[in-house]
This record gives sequence, C-alpha cells and structure tokens, in this order.
Amino acid sequence: MKPRYYLPVILSFLAVTCLVWAEEAPSAFGLKKNPTPAETAPVPAVPAEGTAQKKALDLAKVSRLLLVTLEGVQQPSAKDGALLAECPPAGVVIPKLFRPAGAKTYIEGLRARDPEILIGADLYEIARPDERGGAPFMPMPPLLALAAADDPEGARNLALLWGEHLRVMGFNLCLGPRLGLAPNHPEANGTLQCLGADPAFAAEAGTILCQSLETQGVVAMPMDFPGGGFNRIKQSPAVLSTPKSLLVDTDLRPYLEAIRGGARVIHVGPILAPTLDEERRPACVSKTVITQVLREALKFDGVIVAGPVDAPEIRGLYSADTAALMAIDAGADLVYVSGGPVAARRIAERLSVAVREGQIPKETVDAALTRVAALRTSVAGRDREKPQESRMAGLENRRPLEEAILSIERQAITLVQNRGNVLPLLKKLSGPVGVTGVTGVDALQAALEKHLKHVSRQDIVTARHVGEIEDFEIRRITANLHGGTIVCVLDASVRAGGAARLIREIKACSTRLIVVYLGYPKHLDTFAEADALLLAYSEGANSEETWKAIAEALTGQGAIGIIRRNTPIEMRVGERRTFDTQEICRTPAGQLPVKVSDRFPVGISVSMPLGERVDSAEWDFGNGDKARGAKTEYAYTAAGQYTLTLHLKDNRGKPLTRGFSINVSQ
Repeated sequence: MKPRYYLPVILSFLAVTCLVWAEEAPSAFGLKKNPTPAETAPVPAVPAEGTAQKKALDLAKVSRLLLVTLEGVQQPSAKDGALLAECPPAGVVIPKLFRPAGAKTYIEGLRARDPEILIGADLYEIARPDERGGAPFMPMPPLLALAAADDPEGARNLALLWGEHLRVMGFNLCLGPRLGLAPNHPEANGTLQCLGADPAFAAEAGTILCQSLETQGVVAMPMDFPGGGFNRIKQSPAVLSTPKSLLVDTDLRPYLEAIRGGARVIHVGPILAPTLDEERRPACVSKTVITQVLREALKFDGVIVAGPVDAPEIRGLYSADTAALMAIDAGADLVYVSGGPVAARRIAERLSVAVREGQIPKETVDAALTRVAALRTSVAGRDREKPQESRMAGLENRRPLEEAILSIERQAITLVQNRGNVLPLLKKLSGPVGVTGVTGVDALQAALEKHLKHVSRQDIVTARHVGEIEDFEIRRITANLHGGTIVCVLDASVRAGGAARLIREIKACSTRLIVVYLGYPKHLDTFAEADALLLAYSEGANSEETWKAIAEALTGQGAIGIIRRNTPIEMRVGERRTFDTQEICRTPAGQLPVKVSDRFPVGISVSMPLGERVDSAEWDFGNGDKARGAKTEYAYTAAGQYTLTLHLKDNRGKPLTRGFSINVSQ
C-alpha cells in the first residue's frame, strides 16, 4: 500500500482531534488548564499494609518498562549492578566502548544476569573517537552520505556493516536509523545523521536499513518519531512544524514505510509537535502522538520506546519520573532513561507506586509488558553466537572494511559548482596545484600526488583552535600566489566570515580556487566566489577513505551516478528516441541532499565529462526488448506504460541500476 492510501485515515484522525481541541482554548504558554492526575499527583505514600516482598515484586515488574543507558564503559558500574539486581530493566544501552573487543566481558556479564535482556547501542556514538584521539573502530559513513549518493544499495551495504559490528560484539538492538528529515528551518543546526530532505528516499533507504539489520539478527529502532527531531535552534527543543495536511507525505512517510516493512520497535522522541498535539506536549509524553497517530492511524502494533524522559527539553517541563508516568499512560511500552541507574531507579519506584495506586490503568501496563516480553523472547530465541574476542578484534582490522566504506564515500562526493571547467585537475592543464585548509591537508596532498606529479601544501594551523582564519594566516597563504590552482579544505569548525575573506584574497591573486567542504553543507553561499565547490559528508579528517574519494573526484576519477527522474518520459508509438548514458549519468555521483538556499536547492549537482568511465551498459525497455551500449536508439511499437531499466558498470566494475517510467501514447 502506498503512503497516499493512508491519507483518508490520517485526515479523519486530524478532523476528530481538531473537534476535541476546540472544546477548550489552550494556554498562551502552552500549558494545560486542567492537567491530568498523572501529571500533577505527588508520589503517594506507600500503603502501610504493603509488605516489603510485595513492593520488591512490584518494582521488579514495572522495571521491565525501562530501557536504561548504563554508566559503565568497560563493565557495569557498581550503581549499574545494583539496578540490574534490584530493578532489572527490559533493556540497556551501552554508551561507549574503547575498542570492539571490550564488549566481550561486558555483554557476557549482562546476559548471565538476564538471558533475554535487550542490549542496544548507537554505533555512531559508541565508536566515536574519545578525547585522547583513539579511534579503534572503523569510522562509518554518515547517513547523509547515503542521501547524497541516492543509492538504496549503498544503504543495504551500510546496514550490513552496522549489523556485522553490532552482532559480532553481542548487541541485539540498534538505536537507529534516525528517520527524521533534514531540518527545514534556516537557523537549525544541521546533522550528518539524517537521510536528507527527500521523504521518498528517506522512506526507501530507512526501510532497507531496518530490514537489513534484522537479517543480521539485530532489531532496528527507527528514531525520533514523528519527525522534526533535527529542527533545533541552539539549545531550544526540536519542533515538528510541518502542517498537518502534509505530514503523511513528508515527515511521517519514512516511519510509515518502516512499519509496513516490518519494523518491530519505534522510538518517539522529546520533540514538540504542535501540529499534532495542540497542547504542545513533547511527543514522547503525548497520547495524541503515541496512541492516536502511531498506534491507531499508522496501525503500529510493535514496541514503542519513549524518551529520553530525562532529556533537557523534558526536564524544563516535567520531572523525569512524571514524564515517565505520562509516557506509559500515553501508550508507550518502554521508557528510555539516558541519565543512568540512579535516575532509572527513581523512575521505577515512581512507576511502581503509580501502578499500585491505579494512577495508570492496569490494562495499559499489562499490554505494554506483554509487548515487551514478546520482543525480548523473540530476540533471545534466535540462534545467537556468543561474543568472541578474536572476531571482535577483527573489527579493528580496517583492511577488510575499507573497500566497502570507500564505495559509499565515492558515491556521495558532490560537485555543485564548476565555473570554467576548472575541474577535473589534470597534470598539463591545471598548472601548479597546492592544497591548504583547516583539516586533512597532508592526507589530501598525499592522495592527490597519486594522480598529479607534484602538489604543494600549506596548513592553516590556528583555525582549528580558535575557530577563525586569522588575517596573518591569509597573508601567509597568499604571499606567493600567482596563478595555478589552490584546493582549500574547509569545514564547520571555522567561522564563515574568515573563510569568505580567504576565498576573496586567493581569487584576487588570479588563482583558480577549488573549495572542498566537509560536513553538513550549511554555508555554501559563503563559498560561492570559488571556481569550484566540492562536498564530502564527513566529520573532519574522519577517514582516510574520504580523502581518497575526494582526490579521485577532483581528478575526474570519481564514481558514476545515474540521475533519478521524478516524472515519466513521454513518447509516442513509433517515435525513435536516443538513450545516452552521457545524458543521464554524472561524475562525481553525488547530489545535494538538502536545501541550502535558492542557489543550492535539493538535488543540485554538476557533472564532469564521463569520458571512458562507462565500461558496459544494458537497456531493458520493459517489453522484452533489450539493447547494449552506452548509447542506443529505440521506438516503442505499442502504447502503454513501461519501465526502462539501465544496468551499467563503471570502469572499476561497480554495478549501477536505475529504472525510468515511460508513457507511450498513440
């Protein structure tokens, strides 16, 4: 079923909720005039007649409604151990590991306590380099790279990498993928961990990620329902601002497709959703969002995880234990607690008292416990290998993973400006080539020298520390510039004003300038004076593979991509058309996955000449006829709707496939 078929259901729901909201005008400050008992009731005294044994049983029961981030890094802390013994949660999240092999003792100990325990991690967080610079994990390409590559197969490959890492270490729950769309507020902080601004691609790729993780024995937990989680300005709460009438085709679409694809867990975040909940409750404590939208309108019958209930944006409105009560009462099955075992114990005690006192309906709690128990049993029932230290150590061996990661990096590189065809860089035509910038200058110089004869370099050494390109640095870099080509590497660590001054001064020296920008592409208009602008979706000098991919793209050896066409090709019976890979393929392969400005809209890309990059091509016209070759002519003999599929391989042997809709009329 296509997402549009859900539109009548969603619209009916929205119409009913509008009638309900009209009964009482909301407070100007976004607060309810008549808070529910679950929000306001103090913790009642424990009944005198309750025995200690009964209290302990109640506490152990309701603790199964918790998903808790532990505080221990190499093993559970003493406080973690006390929580696991006295208030055993349904699942835990391990926030950090120093190295993959460190998971063995940690996870085996957790399973010895509870064979059915859910053990989760956000692979991007758990593998993030620490302050000492250690990075034993192979850095994974960010989700935005998948969106730039517009490559569903790349999503499948990335999920298999995720799954391999998590499964070998012993995890059975993945905190991700994040299915919220890219921020649509111009002042919002961008993120590399989103699937771009196109709902169709986010839905397709997100579903592939979830399903591929499941094939690896890892339960995916799509994050941040109902969307809008990246619409955050500085320290303010994230806000879903999309009009109700558009939600089903935009922000809700990736979650809806994930549900249709079999997702068993959905995370509801601490996001303000005023277009759904007029009382401006955070989504993770909103019955409107959790029950009426996710459960009833979208027909999700799996486990709903709400929180973190102790997130800063929640603490500004409710205490963590009050938010936990509200979440369960709203229909959540698991309450996510990120603050560690002390906060989790306090929340479990509050929930235990609330259940005994009837503040939450018994059937609500029982239904949640039943869904959680079914998930835990199904995960524990799989043939799960024990963590093996030797295999974990293999995750630190980068060589087997480099090619898979480099493939994704290659497909993501995006060229959005190329005045005067300053690219590709060629030995005889580009003149002296130099590299400068705030990060990775030495790595890019080395990568470029594999394609060019000689490349000079000058680092901008102070910018990384002060966040500004100082005037003396600009004078040093431009002192001896007279022609040639400069490649300047910039990222979000430097202020846009200093970067703009550097670009103007380099251009004033009659030097061709190529800006390579790393990270979320937020300030592209600042770099518009450059001759060429190349984007790589990486956190600084994150990966040697990134520099290899950038150097290949700069020298015309980047990956090939097939352009997606959103409207059908219109033809007539007997009309001969030319089908040419030179017209529908591009190199580098990437396209801008977010809107930056009117100058740089979603989907923009510039291609260099393909040359001899296409090794083989086959055209399947959808009616049994096929043709080979980079260029062919064809005429349909009967009216109808067809899918033309292009299968090609580039000169590295990488296969690519894209389908095109064709309407043939008489």
